[in-house]
Amino acid sequence: MKKNKPDHDDRWQITFDAINDAICLMDIKNRFLKCNKTMSKLLGKPNNELVGKTCWKIVHGTSKPIKGCPIVRMRKTLKRETLVLKLKDRWVKVAVDPILNENKKLVGAVHIISDITEMKNAGEALKESEERYRALIENASDFIYMVDNKGRILSLNKSAVKLFGKEPRKVVGKSIFDFFPEEIAAHFLEAIKTVFNTGKGRISETKMIVKAKRMWISANLSPVRNRKGDVVAVMGITRDITEKKKSEQALKESEEKWSSLTENTDDIIMVVNSKGVVQYINKTTLPYHPKESIGKRIYDYVPKGQHNILRKSLGNVFKTGKPDSYEVSPNIPKIGTLYFYTKVVPVKHSKKVVNAILISTNITEQKKSEQALKENERRFQDVANNTLEWIWEVDTEGKYTYTNTMIEEILGYKPEEILKKHFYDFFHPKEREMLKKAAFEAFARKEPFRSFVNRNVHKNGNIVWLSTSGIPVLDDKGKLMGYRGADIDITKQKEAEQTLKKRAEELERFTKLAVGRELKMVELKYRIKELESKLKKR
Repeated sequence: MKKNKPDHDDRWQITFDAINDAICLMDIKNRFLKCNKTMSKLLGKPNNELVGKTCWKIVHGTSKPIKGCPIVRMRKTLKRETLVLKLKDRWVKVAVDPILNENKKLVGAVHIISDITEMKNAGEALKESEERYRALIENASDFIYMVDNKGRILSLNKSAVKLFGKEPRKVVGKSIFDFFPEEIAAHFLEAIKTVFNTGKGRISETKMIVKAKRMWISANLSPVRNRKGDVVAVMGITRDITEKKKSEQALKESEEKWSSLTENTDDIIMVVNSKGVVQYINKTTLPYHPKESIGKRIYDYVPKGQHNILRKSLGNVFKTGKPDSYEVSPNIPKIGTLYFYTKVVPVKHSKKVVNAILISTNITEQKKSEQALKENERRFQDVANNTLEWIWEVDTEGKYTYTNTMIEEILGYKPEEILKKHFYDFFHPKEREMLKKAAFEAFARKEPFRSFVNRNVHKNGNIVWLSTSGIPVLDDKGKLMGYRGADIDITKQKEAEQTLKKRAEELERFTKLAVGRELKMVELKYRIKELESKLKKR
C-alpha cells in the first residue's frame, strides 16, 4: 500500500515548526492563537500553555504592554514594528506584522522573535576595535598622515595638524610643496614615489623646515594597499630627532606608551626570546598569573598538537624580521577551550631580531559566530541546491551576486557564468527593453513582485518562459541593496497555452469555411429548381 501523503494542514505545521525563528499567530485581542516549536522552546512552555495568553503576560510577566511594545505600535501604524531587547542572557529582535482583511481592517498579527545575540556581539566588538584604532591614531604623539603619489596630503592626525599650525581643512588636499621648501619637498616626494613603485616601506631621515623652524625628522613611510593589493597611498609616521635629549625623551615617551598600552588593553601582550621563553607579560587568563608565567615557555599553555604552529611562526619572525601571526585554541582549566589570534612582531637591535612581541586577542566569540554562520550557510545551500526553483540575488544594477545550481537545468548556464551577467541579459531581444524597464520601475519603488512572466533565451538558443517573484533587500536605513527571489520554468505551460490557442483559431477557420460551403450549396439548389421550372414551362 502507498503511504498517505501529508495533507495541506500537516505540511503547513511541519514548515511552521521547522522555522528557526520563534513565531506565534495572534488574534485581534493580542492573544496567541498558535505558536511553533521554536517559540515553545524559547519560552519554556508547551503550546497549550501559550494559547490564549498575551506576549507581555508570558514573556515579561506584566498585565499590560511594556514600554515601546511593537504590538501597540503596529496596531496604530498597521505596519511591521520591531523592538530589540535582552531576553535572559540573549539579545532578540521582536517583529510584529499585521494581518489585514479585504477592507484593510486588522484581524490579527504575526509575532516573530529572532535571536541576534551573535550579530550584536560581533557588531559591538567591531565598533570597539574601530574606536581603539581611531583613539590610538588620533592620540599618538607622532605625526601620522597619508599622501598620494603626487605628494598631496590625504589625511593627518592631531599631532600633524599641530605641527602645521593650521586647520585640517586647510591642509588636506594641499601639496607638500605648499608647506616645505622645494628642495626638501622634492626629496620627500621621491621617497613617496619609491614606496609606490616598490610596494615596500621606507625609513628616511631628512631636514625639514616647518613654521620657520629647522628640524631633523625620521619618516617611516609604509604602503597602503586596496583589496587587490595595489598601493593607493603612503602612510607616514614622522618623529622629530633633532637633539639627543629629544631622542631620549621620545624613548621615554615610547616606554610610557608601551606601559599604558599593555596595562589598559584587553589583549595579552608578551615579550619572548627565540626559544619562546616569556620575559614579559601584561596579563593572563585565570587561573594563570603573570608572575608565574615569567620564565616559562609559551608552548606550556597550548596543546602539543599546536606546538608546530607556534614554532613555525616564531621561527619566521626571527629569521625574516617580518611580522607573522597564528591562531591557537588552548584548553583553559575551569573555562574550556578558548581561541586566540596572535600577532608576532619582531623586536630588533642593530637590525637583528633579539625578541618578539606577541599580541594575543581572544577571538572565541568571533569563532563561534563564524561557525554559526558557516552552519547557516550550509543549511541554506542544502535547501537552495535541492529545490526545483532557480533561487537568485542581484544588486541594485541587476547584476547577479548569487545563484543556486538550478540555473544550469533551466537556462543551461553554470553558476559562475551567471555571476558575470545581469538579469535582463537573458530576456528575449524583442522584449528586453520593455521587461527591463518594468523590473527597474519595481526596483525604484522597492516593491516585491510575484509571477512576473518573462521570455528568456536558453544557452542553446531555445525559448524558456519563466515566472519570476522577488523581494527587495534593504539595509538598516531602508536603502535598497538589491533583490532576492526565485524563478519557475513555465515553458511547458506556455507551450500548452499556445497550442490550445492555435487549435482554437484553426477550429474557427474551419467553422467559417464549412458555413460558407453550406450557404453556397443552398444557393445552387435554389438555381437548379429555377431552371427546372423554366424547362417545364417550355
